[in-house]
Amino acid sequence: MGKNGIVLKAKILAFICIMNRQDIPEKSIKFHKILIPHPARNVNAKAESATSIRVSWEEPMQYTGPTTYIIQGQSLKSSRILKTFLGPFTVSGFNNTSFLVKDLAEYWPYVFEITTSTEAGNGSTVNTSRTLTEESTPGPVKSLDIYVNYSCYIALLVTWKKPLPEDENGIITKYEITYWADNDDKKKICVNATLFSTMMIALGEHSYTIQIRAETSKGLGDTRNKTVYVKPQIPVVPDNVFVTRSNEEVEDSSRQIAINLPSKFFRDFTFGRPVQWGLVIALSEAVNESDQEHSQLYPRELKEWKEVYDKETAYSYRPTPTDWKPPSILSNDMNTIYILGAEEDCEDTKIYCNGYLKPDRYYRVKAFMCTKGGCSATKYSARMHTDKDRTAIYITVPVLLVAATVAMNIVFIMWHKKLYCFKKKQIPTVSSLVDANQNGKVNHSFMMKNSEYSRPIMLAHFHSKVEMMKRDSNLQFCEEFKLLKSLSPVQPHVAAELQVNRTKNRYTNILAYDHSRVKLLPMDDDEGSDYINANYIPGYSLHREYIASQGPLPSTKDDFWRMIWEQNVSIIVMVTLPVERGRVKCEVYWPKKSEPVYFGDLVVQLKSESNLSDYVIRIMDVNMGETTKEVKQFHFLKWPDFGCPQNTSLLINFVQTIRTHMPYTDTGPTLVHCSAGVGRTGTFIVIDRLLQHIQCHHEVDIFGLILELRKHRPNMVQTEDQYVFIYQCIADHLKQMEKIENEGIYMNETGM
Repeated sequence: MGKNGIVLKAKILAFICIMNRQDIPEKSIKFHKILIPHPARNVNAKAESATSIRVSWEEPMQYTGPTTYIIQGQSLKSSRILKTFLGPFTVSGFNNTSFLVKDLAEYWPYVFEITTSTEAGNGSTVNTSRTLTEESTPGPVKSLDIYVNYSCYIALLVTWKKPLPEDENGIITKYEITYWADNDDKKKICVNATLFSTMMIALGEHSYTIQIRAETSKGLGDTRNKTVYVKPQIPVVPDNVFVTRSNEEVEDSSRQIAINLPSKFFRDFTFGRPVQWGLVIALSEAVNESDQEHSQLYPRELKEWKEVYDKETAYSYRPTPTDWKPPSILSNDMNTIYILGAEEDCEDTKIYCNGYLKPDRYYRVKAFMCTKGGCSATKYSARMHTDKDRTAIYITVPVLLVAATVAMNIVFIMWHKKLYCFKKKQIPTVSSLVDANQNGKVNHSFMMKNSEYSRPIMLAHFHSKVEMMKRDSNLQFCEEFKLLKSLSPVQPHVAAELQVNRTKNRYTNILAYDHSRVKLLPMDDDEGSDYINANYIPGYSLHREYIASQGPLPSTKDDFWRMIWEQNVSIIVMVTLPVERGRVKCEVYWPKKSEPVYFGDLVVQLKSESNLSDYVIRIMDVNMGETTKEVKQFHFLKWPDFGCPQNTSLLINFVQTIRTHMPYTDTGPTLVHCSAGVGRTGTFIVIDRLLQHIQCHHEVDIFGLILELRKHRPNMVQTEDQYVFIYQCIADHLKQMEKIENEGIYMNETGM
């Protein structure tokens, strides 16, 4: 190259002489010889749009003849749809030094190579650096699924997968979800790009359409829609809804009572459109403890007034006809007053009738409401008393005077005949019978039952309660945890102590209780072949929602997989590392590679393994004969033995993630295990149950819940630190719920 970057032309000359017959040159021809070219210089690639990249370069150092540039490209990410190799493209002319490559994938990495060529051959190849096309709006999400969760409210759990790699078209910044019911207004929520699920409240007997779009810096992308129908459900009655007595005056207080109707409950369309409303009146003595729980109600089984009024036995009946509607339903009138016993003539009617009440009796009332999904009722009200019938006094007093006179005469006669005498005896009262034991000592268990075995806390006061318990170095937590230990029942565990089963227990002090242990199908006449150190644990919705198990030993891995197969387990939660502090805590019971592994008669094969920051998800196929079942294992990595995770959000997010994968039907229990299957396992189960419980209730009893779990497996929630951590998890989750609720209110206000 000469000065100032001027390309030098090669001076390679040749001469051809034309000779005559006398070998005398007549003419000579001069020409340049073409050589193999030098490589292109300063090769560069730059995106010009989301689908094009301009490749540019400088001419080779020397001109060696007419030059062609050959450009070829390669995709740096694999795709089943996109081409891996591009070109070749050609550019003719030594001074033509750029080419625009079109029809590329959005936000996709490419590399290009440029080869110079002349008639003499190809020169050296030069590569560009990795170049991304520009961002664009994304394509649709890969999948969209909607699950309807029926509990104390109806929720839609929406899950999705991010767009395929070739459809991402940029960095996904968030997901916008639009949803609407039937012809209602559309609502929008935005979800962080790192999340792939959300939950929204729904109403029964409605069809919901969910529309989701991913968003990049260039805007919202293509939509994916799905519609789901929410079936009407049995209404759920809030804890604080009762029928109460009204101060309204009635015409006859000995036969009538004024009450306040629970209008808010009657107007609740959460679980479907109400099709029937009604009341149930009961004599107080007819109400037992089970009647004080919210339960499903069957209106056709309720009796009429005329069927029960003349009976002396305790009874309940329905005073409202089948077509009765509360005033608040007939109009927007929020009048809540209803008079019990308002109808005088009910003896000849064939329908439900609001007949007179009996004087001087205690009554209790509950309200019910029905949708197409069923009926449910409130708890019974407090006792309401009718006045005495004063019209009967004028007849009763003379009769009593005559009877008293006759009685006195009889007594006088008997005294004279010495036939009348009393031997004074001490007659025990009902209360003394209840509060005294055989030794005559007061039995305080009746009075202490609630306070000793239960520690309910109102959610409204939960934060202040936790702070109070933390004072003086967690003094109250320490005292409560000691009390937990003293109150925890010790159940028989005969099977665990059989000689043939002792080696199947990892720890000698953690033995499976007989009444709740998981029994394997016995193998021939092999004694103890039905034993595994695992117990059924009740959940929020199902009596056998979980199996709490110790981590498998080398000798029990086959039994562990046999339990998974026989109990139809589809979710495994593992909250221990195989080795902790240099000690084996649990055998690696899953295949590490995709090759199938045999466990007895079962064949287990690893399908996929996803390594996330806090946990690993493994999906495995379990085969026996022609039958295959899919099992997902969620392996939490951040929980030290006898300790707690670094912060509550780690575990709460993990628990909530698993809850979205759990089947909503009773297809099989969820298997939870750590090393011993009591400490971390118990803590996980307690938090999972509590997160469901607080969505539907105004109070929580962590102390009582742990005692309940310890009836089924010993030492559930093993350390005081784990006990404190549970309280902190709930406190932090309640704060997060309040934050979300406040943000939702703010968004609604600004949207207006």
